[in-house]
Amino acid sequence: MAGGRCVNGARGAASSSVAGDYISRTSMPPRETVSDRRPHTIARLTIRGLTSVHAVRAVYTALAGVDGVVHADVNRHGAVVEHDGTATEATLRDAVSLAGFELSAMAEERRVLPIV
Repeated sequence: MAGGRCVNGARGAASSSVAGDYISRTSMPPRETVSDRRPHTIARLTIRGLTSVHAVRAVYTALAGVDGVVHADVNRHGAVVEHDGTATEATLRDAVSLAGFELSAMAEERRVLPIV
């Protein structure tokens, strides 16, 4: 690295520009195939009492701390949680309860998500 810029002489490496600085990658991760994709479960939660931004943030923080949760999208009507199948209804219910709210309904669908 010289003067905040990365000098890359590696053959086949890719670089990208971020705010004028260059980030160098000397090797790309192996390409994932369809058989490498792990099935994920999407849980749609209906949560009572989410009337403020603070409430939404509290539930998001609680759900993000659950083992196996990959992504959580929380709004005033409920949440959509993507997890790897290890998070159960009980663990999600406990997380919502820990934030001070009640999980009134939950529906799950299992699928393989495309990797872009």
